[in-house]
Amino acid sequence: MRTILANRKHERYLEKCSENLKFSFGVIIGQPTEQNKDFIVHLARNSEQDLDEDQYSTKSQVLTNRKQGLPQSAGDIDSQALANQIISATKMLPGCFYILGLFVVSKEPIFESDQELSAMKNHLQDLIKLINEHSSLCGSSPSMPTNKLLLSYSTRTKQTICKTFEPKEEGGGFFMPVDWKYLDKHTEWHKFETTYEVDEVFPLIIDEEHKVNIEDNLYMCMNLINTYIKNTEVFFLNEDVDENQMLETFLKRNYSELGSVDAISASIFQSTFISDPSNIQIKKFRGSIKFKGVISCRVWSHPKNTFREIKQFIHHDILRSIAARTQTYCDGLADPTIGDNDDFYISEPPRRVYFDIPDSNGLQFSEYIFHGELPIVAAAQAKEMMDLSLDTDKIHADLESDMDENTFALHPKRQSSSGTSVEQREIGRNMYIIGIVVAILVLLASILMHFIMK
Repeated sequence: MRTILANRKHERYLEKCSENLKFSFGVIIGQPTEQNKDFIVHLARNSEQDLDEDQYSTKSQVLTNRKQGLPQSAGDIDSQALANQIISATKMLPGCFYILGLFVVSKEPIFESDQELSAMKNHLQDLIKLINEHSSLCGSSPSMPTNKLLLSYSTRTKQTICKTFEPKEEGGGFFMPVDWKYLDKHTEWHKFETTYEVDEVFPLIIDEEHKVNIEDNLYMCMNLINTYIKNTEVFFLNEDVDENQMLETFLKRNYSELGSVDAISASIFQSTFISDPSNIQIKKFRGSIKFKGVISCRVWSHPKNTFREIKQFIHHDILRSIAARTQTYCDGLADPTIGDNDDFYISEPPRRVYFDIPDSNGLQFSEYIFHGELPIVAAAQAKEMMDLSLDTDKIHADLESDMDENTFALHPKRQSSSGTSVEQREIGRNMYIIGIVVAILVLLASILMHFIMK
């Protein structure tokens, strides 16, 4: 039987969700292992349907309108609101954590009503479909179960019932029991940290109307980078570790070397070896896309995980980070196309910032903010999608730096993202400096002539 291990704080969270609400729902976030055991790290109530409480003057009005605006049963759940949370929350997860299922807080256990259970089956099928459609963002691990959890918490009985939904290929599915356990102590987690440097040039695809679809080109580049990441090797403490070795064995063997380090360092090696030179093709393109930058990567592992899983976590984290940036950037485009007559176009995707999960034994999620945005943007997103209240002063925003435009100084007629010629700006700056030098020389000559005349 599949075992699910949750902390006692998650039970308190479910109790909190039931305060003043007849019905609430959300996502279950955790990490599976090859031992058929899942570790729950966070429960996040869906808050997209919450009403603006500032418009009401009394608490009774707030409670009344809450009851009128929020879903009262599983059949009232807005599928789009749930899908938005699933995608947005997944972007914030490191590559070691996944959305494992859904939870429901209601007066009666959800499994006692055929009608409610039928509605939740549809939502679970939508969850599975959504994950399959966004494979780059959602990822999957060797131990990632194809089924999804459904957790029911009854406000009447104060009991938790969890089952796993087993989908059928022809549609529908059935539920199987799981062993859900609450632990009073925190789960032991170990952090792995590395960086992945991207410095690639890809062909620029221009359509028949001489337009460049930025979104299509970025996703094409992302898929190519995905193939590179899958072919990388990961070393831990500069050592090639056996994939079947468990982390706890590695920790015991390297105890003196690790000491009290905050994170275990990992190194990513990407081979440039071409296995079959005959597959090389030479083609001409009217432009190219250059990807350049350093991606921060942090994942967490339980001691019972194997290094095969940990390597997969790191690969997923990098891919998910690129996919999250790409989607966030494309969502902000007013027009996804540009003309092919732009000599040089600089575009900066959002950078990654991390924030701590309260009372989690050191775990972190992340968010992406654009140049000029403050960490409060990440805090607002964490509140809306993860139901987390963050202190903006404690958001770790210094692991990735803003873009340096000088990095792309490759073309004498390059264009900045604002359309102003960089060459013209350099000439203007040089003329300004020359003017200052001439003025200083004139001033010195005047002072010298003044003393000579005396």
